[in-house]
Amino acid sequence: MTITRDDPRFWDVRTLQRRLRKGQITKKDYEKYLKTIADAAEKQAPIDLSSVDDDEDDYDDADEADEPGPGTNGVHSE
Repeated sequence: MTITRDDPRFWDVRTLQRRLRKGQITKKDYEKYLKTIADAAEKQAPIDLSSVDDDEDDYDDADEADEPGPGTNGVHSE
């Protein structure tokens, strides 16, 4: 099955670089396509950031108390 240019899968970002490399499309073709697709901004859901952990680490504050620190199991000890 061949995917044609009018199929949205043709423009999938996961295959875009390969299609550009092979010469199947040009950057100009891609920019032209981007102008034809509808803006989905009105479909976005609101995001509640009040519950976001603002610490710079990757752990939730509640989880930090439950997890052992580095070196506790002897593997990461200095």
